[in-house]
This record gives sequence, C-alpha cells and structure tokens, in this order.
Amino acid sequence: MERSLAMSVEETKRTLTSILERGVDYSLADVYESKFIELRASLDKSGDSWSLWVYAGRERDHVLVPYMYCSCMDFLIRTIFTKTRTHCKHQLGLLVAMKRKMYRSLSVTIEELYTIVNEVLEKGFSPTLRRKLYHRA
Repeated sequence: MERSLAMSVEETKRTLTSILERGVDYSLADVYESKFIELRASLDKSGDSWSLWVYAGRERDHVLVPYMYCSCMDFLIRTIFTKTRTHCKHQLGLLVAMKRKMYRSLSVTIEELYTIVNEVLEKGFSPTLRRKLYHRA
C-alpha cells in the first residue's frame, strides 16, 4: 500500500511540475484573489514550526498538502478512488500561488490549526479561519 501511494505522489509531482513548466493561466483567478493561505504554527519555543495550506473558498474551504492531498471532492473521487486524474485544480492553483508568492501567511497556535482543519474536514468551512483572517489587529 505504501508503495502505490508513493508512486502516486511522484506521478502527481511530475504532472504538476510539467504543467507549471509549460505555463498556467486557468488557475490564476483563485491565486489573484489570495484564496490560498499558509497556516504556520510554532511547535515550541525553539522556533520549530509546522505549516499546512488551506484554500478559503466562497462556499467551501479545503485542506491541502502540496503534491499529496486536497480535501475537495474532485481530488477524493478522481485522484484517490477512480485514479483518473493525478491532481485537482486546488493543488495546481496552490503551486502557482507558491511559485508567484501570491498567497497569505497566517501565524496560528497549534490548537487553532487543529480547530481550523477539523472545521474544514467536518463542516467544509472554517469560521475560525475567517475570524483569524478578518479580525487581525
């Protein structure tokens, strides 16, 4: 099982890298609207941190791990279950956003990170993320 997952990740990485090298324009709307957010959580006082990505959509949010995972239905159905695609539009958009440095970064506590991920996975939307984004001092 681990072997097929690793091969799948490598295939996704090769495909997305190839697309990026050719140039991408159709994912740019989400990139320009800054819908991709890097959540950075400090693990301890040593300065070690962990980051996770979220796509903050109008109606639904998605948790992303570059080249590996997106919580959207398209990824779950077409990439995980039917294996008809290697990636979803959110994964491609995230890589474009990262390459062009057009994303938002947000420092959160590890507890806030867990809460945001749980809200996205359970409800499809994170009120905690919206509060952190729009009520920053």
